[in-house]
Amino acid sequence: MNDHRSRFVRSWLIAPANVQRRANKALNCGAGAGVLDLEDAVAVSEKEQARHLAVARLRELRKSLGYVRVNGWGEGGAQDLDAVVGPWLDGILVPKVESARTVLAVDALLHQLESSRGLAPGSVDMVLIIESCAGLARVLEVSEACRRTSRLAFGAGDFTRDLGIEWTRDESELEQARFQIAVASKAGGLAAPIDTVFIGLSDPEGMQASVARGVRWGFGSKSCIHPDQLAPIHRGFAPDPSALANARKIMVAFEAAERAGDAAFRLEGKLVDYAIVKKARDLVALSELHVQAESALTPASS
Repeated sequence: MNDHRSRFVRSWLIAPANVQRRANKALNCGAGAGVLDLEDAVAVSEKEQARHLAVARLRELRKSLGYVRVNGWGEGGAQDLDAVVGPWLDGILVPKVESARTVLAVDALLHQLESSRGLAPGSVDMVLIIESCAGLARVLEVSEACRRTSRLAFGAGDFTRDLGIEWTRDESELEQARFQIAVASKAGGLAAPIDTVFIGLSDPEGMQASVARGVRWGFGSKSCIHPDQLAPIHRGFAPDPSALANARKIMVAFEAAERAGDAAFRLEGKLVDYAIVKKARDLVALSELHVQAESALTPASS
């Protein structure tokens, strides 16, 4: 089975599958993954046509990974999978996941479709969206249910509606949910989760602050619904330059100390040991992935 958990994706740009201009932009404007939506962004009367249009878009040349957000299980999700699974599809986002049973049902259908369509087992990635009280209450169960799952995503719109609370600009009401999703992701061996979209579409300062909150709570990427939101996401999830410089300093100092037989020492008044060094190495490795992603977006000079 493919290990999609190691796939590096910084941004997930969501666009309705049945709006060609927006769908094409999502797949070609620099997002890590373009997500063609068959769920909330598509009217019920347009669902069937949107499935065919999603496949048509994914079969074309594109610059981003191509994902589809299907409808909920029992709400058209199975029909969506039957329509969109093929060699053109990198993965799916499954909304409103609330139990391991749902995860296993989706995985079983994906296995069946992969087998019947000549795809390698596990070739289609699966991202699970936590966006209800029931989903959050069972988030660890969901994260551990299936090897195909690469990561969780957080959907604050439906979550705050389900809880009956206001989704505010400062997002303080989301802190506990973010923390639980990040912890369950790590405990379940998944990649760092995908943070929710930001509620303000014409609020760059608010967007920047939302990105920072996702970073602070352990998320590794963020969903968005407009190309203008990609730049603050990419900047915000990249390691801070001063933190990166300090990480490199720690690595150099530790190598010297370890050669001298010392695995725990003080550097600039702070303890350094194996745990601190591992964190520093992880940060440097993450920085290299961001540099590679940025290089891929920069046209080669003639």
